[in-house]
Amino acid sequence: MPLLPLVTRDQLPEDLRPLWDDCERHAPSFRHLWATMANSPTIFRHVWGQLLELKRTSPVAARQYEIGIVVVSTLTRCAY
Repeated sequence: MPLLPLVTRDQLPEDLRPLWDDCERHAPSFRHLWATMANSPTIFRHVWGQLLELKRTSPVAARQYEIGIVVVSTLTRCAY
């Protein structure tokens, strides 16, 4: 369980809602991460905006990014 509440789309500023929609389309399994990071619009915009842009433009398969997230979560002993 995250220490911060999960933000909802309606709680975000209007300019971040398209990013929220992209996260729902491209990273639904990681909703707990991006919905928690959305408590800080700056963190949400930069971390998830850059991650999704990287996934769109990189020759590395999207699944490899997801594996990387899981590996880092394991290494940092994230409870998720």
